[in-house]
Amino acid sequence: ALDLLQQDRPEIADQPGRIPEERDRQLAVLYHQFNLAVALLRTGDAQRGLSLLDQIGHLDAGDDELLLALRDKANTRMGWYFLVARQGTTAASALGRVRSEGPFANVALLGMGWAQLVPKGEPLPKRRLSASSVPVLDPAPASAGAANPADQASDALRPAGADGLFEIAPVKDPQVALGRALRAWSLLTPRDPQDPAVQEGVMAVAYVYDQLGARQSAEEAFTAAIQMLEALRKQTQADRA
Repeated sequence: ALDLLQQDRPEIADQPGRIPEERDRQLAVLYHQFNLAVALLRTGDAQRGLSLLDQIGHLDAGDDELLLALRDKANTRMGWYFLVARQGTTAASALGRVRSEGPFANVALLGMGWAQLVPKGEPLPKRRLSASSVPVLDPAPASAGAANPADQASDALRPAGADGLFEIAPVKDPQVALGRALRAWSLLTPRDPQDPAVQEGVMAVAYVYDQLGARQSAEEAFTAAIQMLEALRKQTQADRA
């Protein structure tokens, strides 16, 4: 799934003539900061890179589709960074801010499932940035939409915001964690099977059933995954013919 996030320049950026010149300049600054954040993560300056992603991830984007997509990508990138760092709670928090129907929703759902199965982890420190480092468009307050810790213990999927996915706080009980991962990945199964995140999610559902000891459900899920992949193989062959 990490391969899905390797295109660090948002593909939505190059749309000339669609936005006013001033807005274009503002967006260009934000795109630059996103790419800078990714570069900082890759070169070892995680605190500054994560702080930049966190600011972009809390932007008050309104109904601006370009900003919404960039905010989603920042939160998805940050969530998967914390997954690799085995920081499940922080990963779930970032992924929960991604829109349920945006271009990064599937990758975020996939990550939300894995966030239940990695260690909860401890919060990582973020470096305070200078005024010249913050985005041109003011981010929303970090506390906006914050969930009550008591609510985070709930086993239900909860909306993380007006248009966000959901947030499931990771737990220590492995059986409960598997069940929560299953909830996230089950939301992927009816989505576009050509999406690699959906393909991985379908196979992950079978894995969870197997780990839970639900042999029949696991067999049915593995069969469904094989049938999906076989159908995609045949479709690919037909398209090349």
